[in-house]
Amino acid sequence: MITSFKYGDYTNGPVEGTNNKIKVIKRTAYGFRNFFNFRARILLALPSSYFAINWKNKRTAHVQSQTRAV
Repeated sequence: MITSFKYGDYTNGPVEGTNNKIKVIKRTAYGFRNFFNFRARILLALPSSYFAINWKNKRTAHVQSQTRAV
């Protein structure tokens, strides 16, 4: 209780919200085949998360060389 007065500017609200979203996805995800699909759904649902999927990845050299040849 003393630490809550000392560090009053911080809150665990965002973490609680993230945990709640994951629990809701877990409840509705009974049809996912494997953990990879479950993880992908969580990452798609949390776009502002540190672990969110970065859709702006650069193309790899292999893909770039194939697109130039066409």
